[in-house]
Amino acid sequence: MNLTKINKSKYFSWVQCDKKLYFDLNLEKKYRNIRPSNKQQLLNYTFEFFDRKYKNLYPKLTNKKDIISSIKSGNTFYSLDFKLENEKLSLHYDAMLFENNIIKLFIVKPAIYPKKNYIKELNLQKYLLNNFFDNEIRSHLILINKDYRFTEELPDLDQYLNIVECTEKVESLNSNEIELNISQINKTIVSNKLPNTKIGSHCKSPYQCDYFDNCRTKLPDFHVEQIPNQSKDLKENLLALNITDIKKLPDMEYFTSLQKRIIKSVKNSKEFISDELRNIMNSFKYPLYFLDFETIISPYKIFPNTKPFEPIPCMWSLHSEKQFGVQIQGMYENKIYYDRYYKFTGEDPRREFIEKLIVSVGSSGSIFIYSDFEIRILKMIAIMFPEYKHKIDLIIDRCVDLLKITKNHYYHPKFKGSFSLKSVSKILTEENMYDLEFVNSGDDASRVLIDLITNKINSAQRKQIELDLLKYAEKDTLNLVDLYKHLKSVSEFM
Repeated sequence: MNLTKINKSKYFSWVQCDKKLYFDLNLEKKYRNIRPSNKQQLLNYTFEFFDRKYKNLYPKLTNKKDIISSIKSGNTFYSLDFKLENEKLSLHYDAMLFENNIIKLFIVKPAIYPKKNYIKELNLQKYLLNNFFDNEIRSHLILINKDYRFTEELPDLDQYLNIVECTEKVESLNSNEIELNISQINKTIVSNKLPNTKIGSHCKSPYQCDYFDNCRTKLPDFHVEQIPNQSKDLKENLLALNITDIKKLPDMEYFTSLQKRIIKSVKNSKEFISDELRNIMNSFKYPLYFLDFETIISPYKIFPNTKPFEPIPCMWSLHSEKQFGVQIQGMYENKIYYDRYYKFTGEDPRREFIEKLIVSVGSSGSIFIYSDFEIRILKMIAIMFPEYKHKIDLIIDRCVDLLKITKNHYYHPKFKGSFSLKSVSKILTEENMYDLEFVNSGDDASRVLIDLITNKINSAQRKQIELDLLKYAEKDTLNLVDLYKHLKSVSEFM
């Protein structure tokens, strides 16, 4: 192991948390990368863009020695996908243009908006360049134009790529801090000891750490980080108290009503059930429907007449209870019907998606969803297919957000501060646990859907992935059924 050379991955792992870098170096990661990184295709587009624009004007350099020599000599060039290193750092550069004695630096990101961590990455690359050259450096991000609409097979790169200059933002950062960070990183590597870093907001910033659960094995069952929606002031107050267990927290006025409700529930080891829940649960009309959508989100063209990162619905799952059932010990027993729609063939599914949904949900009855995601998708479809707008509006009017009801009227200590459907489902039935091979989250579903639709999955895996997708979608709506029954039951026995 080279103890002195630090790459981008090591550097930013340490910046997020020194313990994360330790785990990177000492634990085996188990990733399931079914498809290439989103960045590679955008890199290819960027290289094509630069070659087309500059190949007849300037020489293209890839060799480190040639790049250094040309800059010191003031000779114009452009460079793509090259590596630059000194005795401390080894960094890959996406693109560079040198003209008029100015170094123009570019980093490619498959995103719409600049982010703070992108600016920090530009600053790191600028720092290394400053170790070689005294030239003025202008920093840029190559992003994706959110308003671009895909029509042709290949995008118009002049319109699709969004080149954003970030020189001023980069210059505002302290480059001296990088030198200190590098020194500390090498100490972390050399020591080979697990750092004693406490958990905190850095565990999820700028991304949730790959080892999030590793650091939580010895924490109290009800750690204070489970209190949702913590303001900066609240985090500081909790830190000052030096209390990690929710059960040991004193009464504090600056908790929100939701936070107070959660704390009280945990302290009493008892569910919270609002006085209004019974009337709410008795207000719904049969037949009952339980609906969930799966969508794909991609920076690249999947179907024509779409925009980058536009959610495209490809699947829906629907459980239904047609009539009032027989009440047995607070639970309503009735036949549950199941319907679904999916299309993995590569054809645009959106028209068929809504046509079949309109038929399946009929014209009456409450439609349960979890969050307003389905409503937002339905509104998008209504714009695309105005001939269905009236029927879609009627469906939206029938939608009931079970997340909103749960958040406002019910809490179980086992939620541990989370209202995600997967967290909530833990109190229902073990039969609905998400334990599939390829699909265990909405992000997983979106990724493999893209792979299926674009035919990037080999035949040996395809059948199993399709089955996992269908099982995952069915579990989501079955959990909605179980959640509804649970809320109905507890409300009756208040």
